[in-house]
Amino acid sequence: WQLFNLYFNIENGFISKEEARQRFLQDGLVDFTPSCLRPLGRPYEYHQDNKIVCLDIHKELIKVGNYFVYVQNGQYQKVQIISIEQHHTNIEQVDSGKTGFALDNPIPRNQDVFLMIN
Repeated sequence: WQLFNLYFNIENGFISKEEARQRFLQDGLVDFTPSCLRPLGRPYEYHQDNKIVCLDIHKELIKVGNYFVYVQNGQYQKVQIISIEQHHTNIEQVDSGKTGFALDNPIPRNQDVFLMIN
C-alpha cells in the first residue's frame, strides 16, 4: 500500500525519486513521509465550505502562496494559501498567533495540516 501511495506522492512532487531510493537503504521500517513538511496541527475553525481554516501558529513563517498539505487515503494533497487574515486585517505573512487562511480548494475537517517547505 505504501508503494502504491509512493507513486502518487512522487508524481505530485512531495518526495523525489532520489529521496525514495535513499529511504529503501535505511534499516528497519521504511517510511516515505516527505521531508518537506512541517506539522501545524488541526484547524480549530472552518468557514465557507472548508475553504477558510483557522490555525494557531507557533514560530512558523507562513506566506501567501505557500502550500498546506493534508493526508487523505494515504496520499498527500496540497492546497495553496491565497490570503491570510489576523485580527480582521489581511497580511502577507504570519509567524505566530490565531490566524485565518483562505485556500484555493477546501480541505476535509479534522485533518492534521502541514506546511510544505522548499
